[in-house]
Parts: sequence; structure tokens; C-alpha cells
Amino acid sequence: NLGDKCVTIPKYAVLGEVFILHPDKYEREFDEDFEKEGEYDEGEETEMDKDTDEIAQVNVVNHDTTPFSDAEINAVPSLPEIKEVCQCITDTRCENNCANCLFEERKLMKLSIDNINVNWTKVVPDGMSPIDIRKAQLLDPDIMPIMIAVQDQKKPEFQEIAENSNKTRSLWFQFNSLVLEGGVLYRKFEHPSGLKEKEELQLILPSKLVKTTVKTYHEQLGVGNHFGVTKTLAYLKRFFWWPGMFEDTYEIVSQCKICAKYKGPKQHTKVPLKLFQEGVLHGRWHVDICGPINPKSKEGHEYILVAVEAFSGWPVVVPLYKQTADEIAQALITHVFSIFGAPQSLLTDQGKAFDSTLFQEIMELYQIKKLRTTAFHPATNGKAERWIKTLKQHLMMLVEQDRDNWPKYLPFIAQAYRNLPHSSHKFSPYEVMFGAAMRSPLDADRGSPPKNMDMHKLYPMWVRKTMQNIHEVVANMNKKAAKRMKAYYDRNATLSPFAEGDLVYLYYPRRVKGISAKLITRWEGPYRIINLINECNARIERVDNPSKRLIVHIDRLARCPEEETDVNKGDDMRNAWLLFIE
Repeated sequence: NLGDKCVTIPKYAVLGEVFILHPDKYEREFDEDFEKEGEYDEGEETEMDKDTDEIAQVNVVNHDTTPFSDAEINAVPSLPEIKEVCQCITDTRCENNCANCLFEERKLMKLSIDNINVNWTKVVPDGMSPIDIRKAQLLDPDIMPIMIAVQDQKKPEFQEIAENSNKTRSLWFQFNSLVLEGGVLYRKFEHPSGLKEKEELQLILPSKLVKTTVKTYHEQLGVGNHFGVTKTLAYLKRFFWWPGMFEDTYEIVSQCKICAKYKGPKQHTKVPLKLFQEGVLHGRWHVDICGPINPKSKEGHEYILVAVEAFSGWPVVVPLYKQTADEIAQALITHVFSIFGAPQSLLTDQGKAFDSTLFQEIMELYQIKKLRTTAFHPATNGKAERWIKTLKQHLMMLVEQDRDNWPKYLPFIAQAYRNLPHSSHKFSPYEVMFGAAMRSPLDADRGSPPKNMDMHKLYPMWVRKTMQNIHEVVANMNKKAAKRMKAYYDRNATLSPFAEGDLVYLYYPRRVKGISAKLITRWEGPYRIINLINECNARIERVDNPSKRLIVHIDRLARCPEEETDVNKGDDMRNAWLLFIE
């Protein structure tokens, strides 16, 4: 009996609560009643049955459990304050008014169920009731001191709460905006217009509910939809507030694996540039394929082989019918190796033709060291990539009226580039290659150079000395240019933020037949870093398939959140919302 109202409470629920509150008084009855076949004998009236009404009152006011349904609770508009009965039953109140007793007494503050139900319709964390929230607030050491002060309507002095946590002090600064509605602590959020009817109440969320609530509002279909920190925080502020709200939201949202996988990192990894210079002529050639080019030429050419000598920048361009290994190898032998000799090394990407067995055998035959770039990192083969860009620009300007005859323009584009001085050392590729300036059609009007009868005797020595001077100047200027480029590139670069054993996502843009590229994530994984090969490359393995190992550039990696997101739970939640909408 609660005042003029009556509430029916299941007897077994009360029995369990009584045993917890009064182990000394009811231990014997508890054991005896359940000893017989594990069932409670309702025929016998024990001392516990006599005290059931009083115990029920304590449970309702104390909110330690909720052994009755919401419908039965809602039948009670207001519960009386029963401090005397509690002291009579528990008999645990000490004479010194210690902190524990004060805390237990504060739990008995008057509670209005109707008010809670009205306010609770728009701020319900999943699976929580108003009584659960009130209990969580009282058990939160950061909220409880301020909640007691709000109940007493007396703001404590700052010295009284100075030793408390930063969250408690933040609540103290918000004291004038805090209110108790039905025993639950809220913060009044005033509208910029100052109108009272536009004021809203923000629930002061206990610490133990922060993570669950933020994840729910971030992942909920039709609510959060995995938006970023700013939008998730804006939505939460409509209903909740707690000290450190931004920091907690940022940390939880940044740990979402779904966001990390489908959105990618906000700031991509960028390690310092590693210089890849060549100090001798014919030391390394850069090779790549340009195409397919549409329309095809009249002869059926569809691709262009581009080879660039690293030291001089001398380009070689050859039209191809197909980008097969045998056709590429034949073009290199005819237009590069037979004219300039076999280089020390050859750099390509990871195309199938360059990694084929035939191409590897050609490299072994000429004793050429085969180098290749890491996947999806074309900057390593920058000389060939940059020359392809130049080639495309010139082709667009020259073949506008003769698109199917584009192969005939390739020699003239290469000749013009070979005769142009480099921006760094001011020598043209032709001068670096042969030690003299190229004679072009525009030089015909200048006539023949003056003849020197004695020149033919000293010419070989003169050419050797001239080329030696040119190569020294080119090497020094290339080093200076490379240092300037590295300094410019490294402005926003940092050392590798990863270590062995870290979980990462791999940047892997791809196309799937029948699916729009806009609907395919560009990140896959997670992968685990096996070891860091150098400052730029790492060896990784797939977590769900350890046999899949790759060597990748560190710029393609993004850190995987340590906390695992319950994807199945998100799918269940999404399906529930879709069912509700239908």
C-alpha cells in the first residue's frame, strides 16, 4: 500500500531484494523456503511476508530494482518520501551521519513518475528507463554532489568542490542552468531568441551511458547515418549534455570502423620523400605504357611505349599494337638497347607485361637489374609519368584534324623535347647525350660551322672533355634541384606513424563489373603490419587471410580503429528501422 494507491509486486522479486537488504534477518527463511524442491512455499506465512508492504515501499522509492512493469508504475502518480520506514527496516543508519548514510538517504528524494515520462519521450537511450537514469546519475561520482546541491537549491562554494573532478567543477559552473525534473537532473538550454517556450531540457548523461548513447546516435539509420563528429555532436546536444561532450564524441566517432573503412582518414599519411637519383649516363631507364588511345591509328596502333633516360632525360617513344610482353621487349631492343646499349637498371610499374616470364628472361639476357614501383604509387616512376603527360598535351594540339594518324607525330614531339634545355642545368638532353647542340631546321640559315683543319686531330679529346664537364654540371644541378624538391615535398610530411603489429586499412581503388565505382569503398582490410622495410615501404598481411602478403607504400595505409565495431548489431538496428518505415 502506497498512500491511497496499491501496487502489485511479484513476491519472488521482493524476496530477492529482501535477502540483499537484510541478510542477517532473513537468511534462515530464505534457505528454508527454497530448500524444498527449489520452490517457494506460499502456504506458510513467514516474517518476510509480514514486512512485504514496507519493503515494497522501500524498493519503489530507493530505485534499486524495478520488480514491476511500467504499466503498474504509471498507475502511481507520485510516491511519498519514506525515510522513517527505511531506517526502521534496514536498521543500518549509524549515529555519526557518515557519508555512506548520507548518500543512501539522498537516494530517497521524492520522485514524480509522470514528469519523467513526459520528458523522457524524446531522450530515451536504448533499453533505459527513467528510474535507471536516476540511479545512474546518483551512482556517478561526478554528478552526485551537484545533484544533491540542486535538490537542496543551494549552490556550494567553489572551495567545497575544488577537490572533485574536472567534470564536477564543470557542472558547478553550470549550476544556475541545472534543474531536477521528476528526480532526474537536466540542463536548461536557452534559445538565442530568449523565448521561454523554446527552451529545451538536456539530460545530464552519466559517464557509463556516454559510449552507448553516442554510438547509437552515430550509427542509427535515419538519425546518425555515420555522419562525422560535428553533425553527431549537434544532434546529441538537442537532448543531452555532459562535461567533456566534444572530446568523448570525437573519440568514439573516430573509433568507428565503418567510417574509417568507407570514408578513409581525414589526413592521409605522407612520409618524407626519398631521393632516387642517377649519377651516370645510361645508368637507369624509366619505362611505362601510354594508352589505350582512341581512335586507333590507321595501322592499328593503340598504345605508346615511353622510355626516358634518367640522367639526361632523353625520351624514346614507340607506337605499339598491343601491350604484350613480346612486343614491348622487341621495341626496347630495337629502339633502346641496340642504340644506347643495355642500361644498368630498368624501372617499370607492376603491369602484367613487365612482370611476365618473357620480360624477366630478356632482363637476365642483357644483365639488367629489373626494378618496379610499389602498387598505386606512380610517383616512383615519375620521369616516365611526367613525360607521358607532356606527350598527351602535344598530341592533343597536333592531331585535332588528323586523329587516326597520331603515330607520325611522335618523332617530332620527341625531337623537340630532346633539343630543349632543362630548367635546372640549362643543357638539353641532346647535349648531355652527345656533348654538342642539336642542329635543327631553324639552324640551316646560319650556315655551316667554320672549318678547322687541325680540329680533326684533337676532336676526340675535345668531345670527351666537353661531355665530362657537361655531366659534372648536370649531376651537381640535379642534386640541388632534388634537394629543393624534397624540401618542398617534406613540408607536411612526417615519419611513419606505424609500428610492427599495427592494424591498418589499405588504399585500394578498384572497379567491379556491374557496380558503380562511386558505391565501392576505396579502402580494404584490416591488414596487420609485419615489418617496416624502410622509411617508405612496409610488408603487410590480411588479418582474415594471413597468406595474403603485400609490400606497399606507407602513404597508402590508414590506421584502423582499435575498438571493434559491432557490425551485426548495426545491421539489426538498420533492419529494424527499415521494417518500421515499411
